[in-house]
Amino acid sequence: LKDAVVPNSSQKPIALPFSDVKEGQKGVLAGWGVTFEGGKVASEILKKAVMTIWKEDICEESLYFYTPKVEFCAFENARVGFCH
Repeated sequence: LKDAVVPNSSQKPIALPFSDVKEGQKGVLAGWGVTFEGGKVASEILKKAVMTIWKEDICEESLYFYTPKVEFCAFENARVGFCH
């Protein structure tokens, strides 16, 4: 970041892992995206979902936009996750 995060009631820094993620580990997805398929308005509340990390070769076969050097992919069920 250009400037340090100044903790307050709306923001605080978080710790990020230093090691690579591994297949089968759990991760947390967080964001303000739409909360239902076809939705056009983002949530006003930060949402989170616990996801399972997938094997790299499955990700490459399943996701045309997957870039393994800078991304990992995770999935839990058809109604929970992210989309581009």
